[in-house]
Amino acid sequence: MMKKKWLTFGLSALVLLTACGDNSSEETAAEERESEETSSFQVSETGSETGSIGDGKEVFDENYGEPTQEGDTLTSYQDDYILVSFLEGIANSVTAQFEMTDEPRRTESEVLEELSGMIPEDAVKVDAYEEPDYFRKVLVYQSDLVADSFEKLEDYDPFREEEAGTFILILEGEPEDDSYFGALIAPGHHP
Repeated sequence: MMKKKWLTFGLSALVLLTACGDNSSEETAAEERESEETSSFQVSETGSETGSIGDGKEVFDENYGEPTQEGDTLTSYQDDYILVSFLEGIANSVTAQFEMTDEPRRTESEVLEELSGMIPEDAVKVDAYEEPDYFRKVLVYQSDLVADSFEKLEDYDPFREEEAGTFILILEGEPEDDSYFGALIAPGHHP
């Protein structure tokens, strides 16, 4: 009778341990899958979808593929459609050259839609003005995430005496015709 109780107890314990072991190995496998998924995706420092100023090169490589050309500071993606200037591994400016695409001219709304993924998630538009002599329109934004990214640079103050986190989106072309051939995102208030 005593053997039967121990046998029943032993089998119950074994079933319980097996159930717990299966659960923990399922949890461990799920955690490992989540970790692998997270590590293969490059997170943008600025919260932008496709990379912006303040982001590292790996974000642009992830979103635009292998660079077409790569220099000391300037990297070209997608046959010179996207040009990124890096400083200490952080994007200092991002240019979109629409003339390098099958749609060489864009309206302002098309430019803003096209580049919406390059605007940091916390960016707030604070000003806009036109420079007709230079055939461009300038939109001024403020972003704490951009400010935080640039604080990592050792010997560079991209904002000089201006408020940290301020950046511009310059639409190049002819504002009066709502026709633009390129756009540039760079730190500061003025081109």
